[in-house]
Amino acid sequence: METDRHLLAVQVIESSWQRFVEKAARDWRIGDPRIYGAVDRTTAWHDSLNQFLKTENDLKLKFGLCIDASISEAEAPITVHSEMPVYEPSTWRSDLSLHYRTDPPVWIENDESKDALLAAIEVKYLNFKSPLFWIANGGIEGDIDKLATLSGKVGKFLLLLDEAGHTELEGAEELSTHAASCGVRILSNSHAFS
Repeated sequence: METDRHLLAVQVIESSWQRFVEKAARDWRIGDPRIYGAVDRTTAWHDSLNQFLKTENDLKLKFGLCIDASISEAEAPITVHSEMPVYEPSTWRSDLSLHYRTDPPVWIENDESKDALLAAIEVKYLNFKSPLFWIANGGIEGDIDKLATLSGKVGKFLLLLDEAGHTELEGAEELSTHAASCGVRILSNSHAFS
């Protein structure tokens, strides 16, 4: 039963990501080389050019809603949360996390939410102007290391949305290797991480 829950959470995340990336490319034109290739990165006024996804918080919100819709469609006994204290120390919070629903539906102790944890997702938005910021400053590596502290049964995901859809990013191969060694699955629209 517990393995089935974890597998279901992984399937919900993967199918949600597939739908999200398709929507982002189709409706919001994320990664469209005709748009992003025509703009000089050094003179761009905004860090992110896209009007639908301006910040990492936008990405967390919209992907969390996509997961929630998938959960509802599948009638899965799962719930999605943002900023839950799933790590040790409990001051560390995950960007998104999936938990199985308990009965009764209240968590009184912190351990109850951790016991119900099925998957944790850390999110990074590689914006148009500074796509290497999170790589160069250790933010992505830090998220991988944080995810690696979770138990083996918990799904560990690093979501990287690359606004301009780069095919190459300096340091991507090393981060992919590090993530794999830590049991962290990278979901990205960038071919640099595939």
